[in-house]
Amino acid sequence: MPRWFNSFLFKGIPGTKLFIITMNYQDTYCAATISDSLLSAHTKHLQKYFDAERFLAIGNKVDQSGELIIAANLEIEELQGILREDPLYRAGVIETQIVTFLPSMKFSDYHQKNLIEEAHELLLISLNYREPINETLVKIDRQIPEHREFLEKNYQSELFLASGRKDPRTGGIILSLVPTSKKIEEVLDEDPFAINALADREITRVRIGR
Repeated sequence: MPRWFNSFLFKGIPGTKLFIITMNYQDTYCAATISDSLLSAHTKHLQKYFDAERFLAIGNKVDQSGELIIAANLEIEELQGILREDPLYRAGVIETQIVTFLPSMKFSDYHQKNLIEEAHELLLISLNYREPINETLVKIDRQIPEHREFLEKNYQSELFLASGRKDPRTGGIILSLVPTSKKIEEVLDEDPFAINALADREITRVRIGR
């Protein structure tokens, strides 16, 4: 079972802080054009911190534009240093972006028993509040009860795995399975934040490797 499903961090402990790191290949690169030796050095670098339980999950974007990492158990300065040491970063192959995430997580018996065997792809949904942020937050706060009902509905349907706000409070993150009955865009269109045009969204499909 991948560590990030088995970790105590994913049992909804208040105050847990996670980092979502996206590694995007620069325009002139893709996985197929990077040398084997450089990829090997990159993989060893990531594995070192996975073994040390700093990285909880590592996956490739399905569109092959880069990679995604879920990290914990460290401070932002340490994480930035780790990423700067990455051979792909030092070679100018990737650029990185870090989002701090304060999650609440709910796993049903289905998730705990069957998810790992049946699904290896996840959706990272990044919600970004519209400018001006201060004015938008006033409207966001009014929609929080309805937004939570929307989240709970999708937890109950065993689609969403985790959700929470970004830190600083510029938006939110949802981790979701890939829906089978309808497109994820149709699901997200039911969010009060979308209905009231309060947030833009970005969806990244990730194949978790470990």
